[in-house]
Amino acid sequence: MDTRLHLGKCTRRTRTLSVTGHCHLKLLLKTVLMPDQQTIEPFGIYIHWPFCESLCPYCDFNTYCSNQIDHEQWCEAYLRQLDHSAKELTASQCTSVYFGGGTPSLMESRTVGKILDRISLHWGFSGQPEITLEANPTTVEQDRFLCFRNEGINRLSLGLQALKDSDLKALGRKHGVKEAIKAYETADRVFNNISLDFMFGRQFQSTESWIGELQEIVALNPNHLSIYQLTIEPNTPFGKRHAANRLEGIPDEDTLADMYLATMEICERYGFKQYEVSNYSKPGYKGKHNLVYWEYHDFLGIGPGAHGRISIDNQYFRTNTILNPESWLDGIFKLGTGEYQRELINQKERGSEYLLTSLRLNDGMNTARFERISGSKLDSNTISELVQDNLVEITDGQLQVTTNGRMVLNQIISKLLS
Repeated sequence: MDTRLHLGKCTRRTRTLSVTGHCHLKLLLKTVLMPDQQTIEPFGIYIHWPFCESLCPYCDFNTYCSNQIDHEQWCEAYLRQLDHSAKELTASQCTSVYFGGGTPSLMESRTVGKILDRISLHWGFSGQPEITLEANPTTVEQDRFLCFRNEGINRLSLGLQALKDSDLKALGRKHGVKEAIKAYETADRVFNNISLDFMFGRQFQSTESWIGELQEIVALNPNHLSIYQLTIEPNTPFGKRHAANRLEGIPDEDTLADMYLATMEICERYGFKQYEVSNYSKPGYKGKHNLVYWEYHDFLGIGPGAHGRISIDNQYFRTNTILNPESWLDGIFKLGTGEYQRELINQKERGSEYLLTSLRLNDGMNTARFERISGSKLDSNTISELVQDNLVEITDGQLQVTTNGRMVLNQIISKLLS
């Protein structure tokens, strides 16, 4: 049974062109009265919806198929977890919320609205919060998107993945190219901020065919593009086939490097500025929530399998939640939380994590902040060697990886941390 049949309709009175919708007076007031977001330490909240219509063979996210979803129960569970977390995390205003999955566009829009209201109640929102919902083309309907927008969603991340029907089929996607384009056009009539997801390095893909596809991608002219290399994860159907030498046509490393360089060049030519290894945006449309991760700020992870990084009383913790959806629900309703593990992050680990995430950014890592976080300095001789090899550069205290360095980013990080 298609879970979309269970989704509620938003009432006529909520179908307004208002960005914030009928139920977010608190959010609207905070948007007007709170100081600008740039003066606030970023704090994001990730909400994981674990259900999909079908499972893709390359995906290793914590996702499940189910034809029986109690939306009221799930809504209540999310609200209870937010209440529990708010008892510990009281200081920061929320700068971004990201509904990921899974396929969170299968959620009822009123669930999204209630979650945002509870976040507003506990933390408030910064001046211009980014509220993102992931969606797949098969779940796109204009009326449903209007409902989500009216409940507070102001950014859509649409997983198109490819503009080639045979590749979409090989990736296990349920949509074709025509459906993908139609989904984007529908979303574009509703949202002012849209990100599109694509993958390169697909089976039997050449650099020339990828360049041609890129031309079609940039011609769609969204606000933001996330373009990732297909990664073969070990515990996926693709991973098992690869281990058994039954996954044919994966491009070699040189071809993948050429594809990546072509991606950077074509995106730049058409006005998409690269700001992270796999992300490109038009001016003013960087993904604020993902910057919370990469710039190493606090974020709360809620939902089955969600991870978080939080600070409490000047101590820093890595949080993990129960993977299985039913077990996560049991944890919420019996113990008040679906969190099962909390690890203290020491100063050295924090420095390493900051370096790992921030060097993915074009802006790079602030060396003074690294020293504050880690309590130590990077080896100056190592940095000098990397600079001489044209792999990194330092500008105004920012350690940045060059285009050449991006090809060997893992080796750079390993050398800096050794």
